[in-house]
Amino acid sequence: MSIADRARGRRRHTETVLHRFTGTDGFSPEGNLYLGTDGKLYGIAEYGGRFGGKSGCGTFFRLARSGNGFKVIYNFHGSADGCNPYANVIADGSGTLYGTTRFGGSKNYGTLYKLTPKPTGGYTETLLYAFQGGNDGTDPVQSFLLRSGTLFGTTYRGGTDNQGTIFKTTTSQ
Repeated sequence: MSIADRARGRRRHTETVLHRFTGTDGFSPEGNLYLGTDGKLYGIAEYGGRFGGKSGCGTFFRLARSGNGFKVIYNFHGSADGCNPYANVIADGSGTLYGTTRFGGSKNYGTLYKLTPKPTGGYTETLLYAFQGGNDGTDPVQSFLLRSGTLFGTTYRGGTDNQGTIFKTTTSQ
């Protein structure tokens, strides 16, 4: 800091890298980080993961705000549960996490999923909806809302003349 900056009470801002992705833990993080009720940061990486390294279907991760304790909490597989998570992550009051994948599902048009914390640690993934590519839409890549057990969102394509859709679904299975 310069003498003039010290005299005016200014501080230079610094940036600290909290984690560097390696491919097997994710590649190309997308969306915003979510601050959980446990004080940890949660997010997604569009590619990478245990099922394919840098070319894998993506990961869902968490880490402490200090950068310690980075952990992949879910590896996406592809057609069964979705591929390439993309939109922002949200959570309900019980710590269940919700998100979308750009591809995957039974028709490869994207999915809506939830990750429920297990009492013994870890998470259980539940596929809430697999987009079919017709009137229901494709590519749910934008942020969505959670209100009173209902998720509201949009799709980039599909619907009438492939112009996109607005959807809602419940969080229960």
